[in-house]
Amino acid sequence: MKRFKKIGSKLAASLLAVLVMFSFNLIPTYAAGAKRTTTLNLTNESWKNGCTNTSGSLWTNAAEKWSYDTGSNTLTLSGVDFEVTDTFGIAVNKNLNIVLTEGTSNSIVTTSSPTGMAIYFMSDVGSPINCSITGTGELTLGCPSTQGSAFYQDKGTLSLSFGEGTTVVASGGYSAFFIGSTPTVDSGSAIKGSTSLDGSNSTKITIGEAISKGKYKYVKIGESYSGVQAGAPSATPTSKTTTSITLDPITITGETVEYACNATNVAPKNGWQDSTSFMGLSANTTYYFFARIKANDSHWAGTASTGTAITTTKSDTVNKDTESPKTGDTSNTMLYFSLVILSGCAVAFILRRIKALTK
Repeated sequence: MKRFKKIGSKLAASLLAVLVMFSFNLIPTYAAGAKRTTTLNLTNESWKNGCTNTSGSLWTNAAEKWSYDTGSNTLTLSGVDFEVTDTFGIAVNKNLNIVLTEGTSNSIVTTSSPTGMAIYFMSDVGSPINCSITGTGELTLGCPSTQGSAFYQDKGTLSLSFGEGTTVVASGGYSAFFIGSTPTVDSGSAIKGSTSLDGSNSTKITIGEAISKGKYKYVKIGESYSGVQAGAPSATPTSKTTTSITLDPITITGETVEYACNATNVAPKNGWQDSTSFMGLSANTTYYFFARIKANDSHWAGTASTGTAITTTKSDTVNKDTESPKTGDTSNTMLYFSLVILSGCAVAFILRRIKALTK
C-alpha cells in the first residue's frame, strides 16, 4: 500500500506540472519573421514561393510571418521584417486589404537607390485602387533614398483608408506618399501628387494638408530627431527575477523614451515598447537592453543607445523584488489561473482517493 501511495503521489505531481506547463503555452508571444530581401510581388505567382496552401484561398508563409488570401485580397502581417534591396517592397495591381495582427510590429523598407517604394500600386491612368490597413498592430513603411516613397501610385487613383487603432509610420526620402505622375507641390511636402487620399472616418485628405488628419490615423513623415538622445539603460534594474527584468526609467523633458531587448548587443528594428518591464525571459541568461526617443508627429525615432547587459537571476535563487504584473490578453490570463486552480483540485482529489484506498 505504501508503494502504491508513493506512485500515486508522483502521478499527482506530474499531472500538476503538465497542466501548469500547458497553461503557460496559452499566453501568446510574437517574434519577428525571417528577413525578406526581395519584392513581395502580388502581380504574379512568384509570391507563392515559400508558402503553404493552408486552406482554400489562404496561403501562409510561416517563416516570414505573413499570409495572403487570394479570394479577398487580404494580406495579413504578423511580425514581418522586409528589408528589400529591390525597387519595390510590395507590388500590387489590385485592391488590397492589409491586416496587422494584434501586438505585432511590422516593417517594410526598401533600400533601393535612388528610387524605391515600400508599397507600389500598379494601375492604368484613371484606374482606382483601394487599399485598407486595419488591425491593432504597427506597420512601418519607408524608403530613405532621395527618390523614395512609402506609398507610390504613379498613374491611377489611390484610395487609402485606416482602421480604428491602426498605427502606420510612413516616410520617404522624397515623400511619404506619391500619387499621380506629375507632382504639383513643393519638395519636402508630406504628400506629392494631385489626387486626394481617403483618410480615416471617410475624411478626404487633400494635397498640402497634414497627413496626421483623422482621429485614428497616425501617419508620419516628420524630421530626423535632433534633440537630446536617450542614454543607455542603467545596469542596475528596478527589479529582476528568473523570467523578468524591469529597467530604471529614463526621463527626457518633452519626449517619450521607449525600450527594447535583444539576445545580442545589437539594437533591434522591431519590438520597441514604452514599458520598462520585459517578461517571458529565461533564467540565468544575459540580455541587452536599449533606449531611444520615440517617434511622434513631428520627428522620427531617435538613435538607439548602446546596449546594457543585464542577467536574469538563477532559477534556484529566491528574489524578493516585486515583479510588475504582465499585461496582455485578459482572457488568456484568466484561463491560465483557472487551469492552475483546476489542477490543484485534481491533485487534491487524487490524493484523497489514494488515502481512502490505503486505509
